Amino acid sequence: MKLYSDDTQFVVVISKKDAECLGALFDACMDTVGCVEPKDIGITKRQLEIAEDNMLALSSKFLGES
Repeated sequence: MKLYSDDTQFVVVISKKDAECLGALFDACMDTVGCVEPKDIGITKRQLEIAEDNMLALSSKFLGES
């Protein structure tokens, strides 16, 4: 896995084989995300919603569903 970043963006380059495993983990984590409150992790409700949406999008991409 390779990681690239600058002050505004972050890029992950990961093999398909590793991405599928990570996608499965993301998918499993989505089952517990509803139990996390924004105050528990120091972010706003909107930031948590965005993070959840991004996690779901990554999971779908990594699993090859979209």
